Amino acid sequence: MSEAQRQKWERDVKPLLDKRGHKSLVDIVRQMAFPEERNLDTTIMIASDGKGLSAAASTSGWPYKHPGRAGDTPVVGAGLYVDSRYGGSCCTHTGEMSTRADTARFVVAQMEIGESPREAVHAAIKDISHLSGGLLQALVIHAIDRDGKPHVAAVNAKRPIFYQYWEEGLPKPERREAERISLPSEGGQIRPVL
Repeated sequence: MSEAQRQKWERDVKPLLDKRGHKSLVDIVRQMAFPEERNLDTTIMIASDGKGLSAAASTSGWPYKHPGRAGDTPVVGAGLYVDSRYGGSCCTHTGEMSTRADTARFVVAQMEIGESPREAVHAAIKDISHLSGGLLQALVIHAIDRDGKPHVAAVNAKRPIFYQYWEEGLPKPERREAERISLPSEGGQIRPVL
């Protein structure tokens, strides 16, 4: 922990913990304000060499996370999964829900039965909509099929979420906006944010 982070902990977080009562650390941290321009997210990459797919992911740039929280990307199937025969999927932002639902594996399984990346991601969002409790704020699901067609959707994102896409023939990576989906915290209908 940097000296600036330690000072912030002592000044902003520790006093909240000392008087938190029954609130969990994650509920307290979720209420804290963080600068919008600062990226605190997981970094993922799904790549193809023309013969197969591979993926990589960092984990949990979230400050003051609960001690022991590993995030979803180290859990194969939850935040990261690739099968070169069908496609790949990674999840970013709050991965607690994708860990509970094995979301990345679910997306790839949907592509295995013939769904497009968009249909697979929407099926995964419908699947997690039945979970109760937990953090369903701005879970971002990235999917790409074996032919390189991507789809990225951000659940309950308060602001636009962007990702980079590059394929041969493009002079440089393209900055693309993820589809934003509004989902009630306790199940319900999936609604695109217009």
